[in-house]
Amino acid sequence: MHLTLADWARYATLHLSEGRAGQGDAHRTGAKPLLSVASLRKLHTPVGDAIDPSGIKYAMGWGVLKLPEGSGLELTHSGSNTMWYAVISLRMAENRAILIATNQGGVSAAIACAEVEAALVRRLKSAHPAHK
Repeated sequence: MHLTLADWARYATLHLSEGRAGQGDAHRTGAKPLLSVASLRKLHTPVGDAIDPSGIKYAMGWGVLKLPEGSGLELTHSGSNTMWYAVISLRMAENRAILIATNQGGVSAAIACAEVEAALVRRLKSAHPAHK
């Protein structure tokens, strides 16, 4: 995908809205939702094996995994065009999106983005202990 950071945030909101009334911007503007609830759920459902604590499963472009301590599901995707690296993490039960992008590709960019994500999650957990 090629989009602005603001549009990427709207994309995250659409996916976070799975099953909830309004589906992001469509609720606010009165427009017809871009995707039906059934379509969103299909995009988020792993192919083959059920979701379990053994690791990440594949779901139509998303990695899906169970978060520890029964705190819900995470949908994740990362990628690079060799000049940029980006990662999206949707923590469904928390209704929270973490979007990270850097203007560098490669392994060092992936490592840096993973470190930033881990730091954000730690900070969120300390600020909101209910979201363990």
